[in-house]
Amino acid sequence: MLVPIGDVHYNVKDCDKPRFHRLIAWLLEREEAGDVVRIVGLGDYTDPLSTSERAAFASMKGGEGAHDTTLELFDGVAAEMAYKIGSVLWPVRHMIVGLVEGHHYMRFATNEVGVKGETNTQFLCKWLGTQYLGDIALGRMELPHNLGLDLAVFHGKGSPGLNTRKKVGAAFPQAEVVLTGHSHDKIVGCDQGLVLDPTSPDGIRAVKRYYVGTGSFMRGYIPGRASGSYIEKAALQPSELGVAVVEVRIEKRGGKWRKDFHVSI
Repeated sequence: MLVPIGDVHYNVKDCDKPRFHRLIAWLLEREEAGDVVRIVGLGDYTDPLSTSERAAFASMKGGEGAHDTTLELFDGVAAEMAYKIGSVLWPVRHMIVGLVEGHHYMRFATNEVGVKGETNTQFLCKWLGTQYLGDIALGRMELPHNLGLDLAVFHGKGSPGLNTRKKVGAAFPQAEVVLTGHSHDKIVGCDQGLVLDPTSPDGIRAVKRYYVGTGSFMRGYIPGRASGSYIEKAALQPSELGVAVVEVRIEKRGGKWRKDFHVSI
């Protein structure tokens, strides 16, 4: 099982923390039941500063930036956010293959807590002992019998829907599963293509490819709250909570080992 986790926004009031905690418990249960579970991060694990907010922060005091004491204060906030979600992820840290960057992050401005210039996502990766995968990750999930599943992992940008995901996939034609977040929609699309395969009787083989919007843990509508989220204020579609799951199985057909994979939401 490959489980993409992103758009958690763990430190904000609208994060569905109980749902996130249940996911972690379920992954441990699946591992105990015998499944091989791997996690990849899709960004926005916490919600410190957006792109525009980071620009405004850098322009403080006429472009000179904030006082050193203010910078140290913000560095402490960034580290504390990482520690809080990191403590929840700690029991499954051995499952995490790496974390890509989102667009909500902070860079450490001093060396008092983290490393100056590094993001709080890099800080979280070091604490969990996993890889920092940067903005886009291309890789292969190694499988038994010399098989593999090719992946493209990107936080995402732009509007929701399959077309946005397919545009990402067009840049990485080898990827069999394209995982993107950002827009909080949980959606799966699939298409197929033909590739040359000298081991096939016909010399060609059909391959399938999934385009996946990986969901979120950010609730859009919360009854009884006087001041709603940006989703409620704009009357947007409710967030699609939870994760997508890529299930991969190895089976033998006609004396040859092959992989089969599906995505469920």
